[in-house]
Amino acid sequence: MSLLAELVGQTLDNKYRIEKQLGQGGMGAVYLATHIGTLRPVALKVITPQFMSHTEFVERFRREAEAAGRLRHPNVVNVTDFGFAELGKSQLAYLVMEYLDGCNLGDVLKEEKNLPLAWVVDILEQTCLAIEKAHTEGIIHRDLKPDNIWLEPNERGGFTVKVLDFGLAKLAQPGTSSEPTNNKISGNLTNKLKTQDTFQEAVTNVQIIQNSLDKETKTAVQVNPQSNLVEKDETKTAVQPSASNSSPDEEKTAVQVAKARTTQEQNPKETKSTDKLTQAGAILGTPIYMSPEQCVGETLDKRSDIYSLGVIAYEMLTGEPPFKGNFNALMMQHLSSPPPSLLDKRPDIPKAVADLINSALSKQAPERPVSAVAFANALRARSETATSVMRQAFGLYAEHFSTFIQISLIASIPAILVFVFSFINTVLTKTAPNVLINTLLTIFILGGVIINLMFTRAISSGISVPVLAQLIIAPLKEVSIRPAIEILKKRLRIFLIPALLYSLAEFFLAISISSTFFFTSNLVYQLITEENFLTEILQQPNRLLRLTTIFLVMLTILITSGRTVFKYSLYAPVAIIEGIGGLASLKHAKNLYLLSQRVTKKLMLLFLFYLSIISIASGSVNVFIINPSPLPKAAIVSLLFNISHILIYILINPFVAICLGLLYFKSRQINGESLKDILAQYQPETLSLSHWQTRISKGQTSLLQSLRKSGRNA
Repeated sequence: MSLLAELVGQTLDNKYRIEKQLGQGGMGAVYLATHIGTLRPVALKVITPQFMSHTEFVERFRREAEAAGRLRHPNVVNVTDFGFAELGKSQLAYLVMEYLDGCNLGDVLKEEKNLPLAWVVDILEQTCLAIEKAHTEGIIHRDLKPDNIWLEPNERGGFTVKVLDFGLAKLAQPGTSSEPTNNKISGNLTNKLKTQDTFQEAVTNVQIIQNSLDKETKTAVQVNPQSNLVEKDETKTAVQPSASNSSPDEEKTAVQVAKARTTQEQNPKETKSTDKLTQAGAILGTPIYMSPEQCVGETLDKRSDIYSLGVIAYEMLTGEPPFKGNFNALMMQHLSSPPPSLLDKRPDIPKAVADLINSALSKQAPERPVSAVAFANALRARSETATSVMRQAFGLYAEHFSTFIQISLIASIPAILVFVFSFINTVLTKTAPNVLINTLLTIFILGGVIINLMFTRAISSGISVPVLAQLIIAPLKEVSIRPAIEILKKRLRIFLIPALLYSLAEFFLAISISSTFFFTSNLVYQLITEENFLTEILQQPNRLLRLTTIFLVMLTILITSGRTVFKYSLYAPVAIIEGIGGLASLKHAKNLYLLSQRVTKKLMLLFLFYLSIISIASGSVNVFIINPSPLPKAAIVSLLFNISHILIYILINPFVAICLGLLYFKSRQINGESLKDILAQYQPETLSLSHWQTRISKGQTSLLQSLRKSGRNA
């Protein structure tokens, strides 16, 4: 019986009773053990005794314990102990971690091939949160892959992700940022891509070190693209009993690839025990998921992990990694080959998502997302659809109906006045027709419509967006519109110009919709009812030219005003939240629209449909019912129509404003901004936080998680 098999039933280091073996790899084994003091089940990993003489393997264990020990995060596996124990005449290094149910992502991908986008976003979002925490602690993982992403059932129908195996992690001093300090990495990598000398040297050293380890360990050591330098897929069984034996490929071990063994002289500050794990020029990791700079042994920063996340995202969506082949082929592809088109393999994926993953797979580190959390934020925002935005908006509207109706009632005051004067105009036209009075009333009504649109937008969006921010900043406080009104007052001057310009665009859009509709309808009606109408038109070139010109002018106004309403629809949140006014707010609103135009277009098309129905209905009622009818009927119809119009207006406007507010936040998150950064620009003085909120503000959940919860509650 081997020494590892003899461990079952024994007590290790007087603390851990070994219950059974969960799995065994080329360099060690994993056991289910019980902590004697607490009777808590744990997973205990040990190094095979014959490898205790290999300092780098023992050092990897120590580094894994140190890296995981630094990280207090729900998405990082909890490592609780590390030490050395005597077993007869042998000494074992052991690592203790929490015992988890579930399986790793690699096991899922073997059976499912590819995953729905919602799953991909959820798993990667949690993974990125763990990696971001590591990066803030100065830790670069360097071996991210599906086998190191554990999915633990959370008993709510989902999974809690646990990132495993920090054995290859690059450790800086605690609190040291992993931000790159210069562009040497990018420059050096560019130079290396121009020549294959470094690559050939690295491949040559693979063979040298592989042969060396073969002789030292007397085991079959082979470079396996799916394995890291120390062991087989041991992480698969690190936290759960394996249901079946590993395949022959999984039994293969891998090697550390180094340019030379002379780095200790070149880097005297490195200790003897860690030089192979930390030296510049060392190639560490799993080849399929290694970044280009990792392939050539460059000094790594956090953007190397982001490249690995991009490879994982690609594999989750398509069922296969972007690059395949033997070790040499993988190295070359990482260095110089673009990934195959993701959209060709998954045409159902939004192009914005594919573009983001392609940016994460960029050969040049500066072209990748700036951080793991930025990658997660952008992925979540880009994966959202118009339907999900409307669902979230409806959830918030239903949950805080009274608040948003109050806002809408205030916003609808000009609309009520316009409809009152419209009713008066109808009555005066029928009873005492006076051209001057009717003309003045018409001008007044048209001006009132413009003011109504501007005022409604200012109130609906200008107050609804701060209310959304308030719901995120202080979710348990009673919602109040007072802080939102206060900040609107402060920023009213910068808000007026873009509000007026946008309202004019909306006004021309409404007029052009109704005009185009009635002009076209009239032509169609004449074509149907008058037999010689088409012949007469064709025989009168001037009339045909005049009709064509009118139609083209109306169509041009319709398209131009429609495009304007679409592009600058987010001007109100920009002015209120960011304090950017004037033409600058319109420019910034356009940039945000371009980031989320796939979703914004669909939502604005629905708004356009709503505006069209209102405009056409208003024109139809006036032309076909009110104008030809006598006073009593005309007055009654006008009154009923105006009341119903106002009610629809009051009910629909808050929903539109909430949708635009959500789009604003999502558009900024598409750029990788976090909610915390966005809301840092908005903190009204009248909105005070509870003490507990101040304490947990650093760990505030994302906007979209809060909104999804509201949507589910609705």
